[in-house]
Amino acid sequence: MTGPKRKLQERLHLAGLVVLVAGVAGGLLIYFTATEVPDAVDLEESKVYLRNLELYGGKANILATDLSNWFYGLWQGKSLGVTVAVIGTFIGLLLLFVAKQVADDER
Repeated sequence: MTGPKRKLQERLHLAGLVVLVAGVAGGLLIYFTATEVPDAVDLEESKVYLRNLELYGGKANILATDLSNWFYGLWQGKSLGVTVAVIGTFIGLLLLFVAKQVADDER
């Protein structure tokens, strides 16, 4: 393989490796330097709060609130380090896969 496709493959391969290493390294750095976020007052788990959620929006409202709280928790403290590492790994492997497909496409 020569020419522009070879250069594209090399660039994608290099970008994939850089993103993979940077994502894992950044995630580890965040994980080991972050402190755990203290839990807020457990208002959300009180019976009155849950009853009001269900009263105004049904079971779907409770599920949506739980999902929202889980997603919000991914972006704080040590969970942020894990999230960054997983996203960096996924994007890096995706770029490496695309680089391999470019190489296979040429053959």
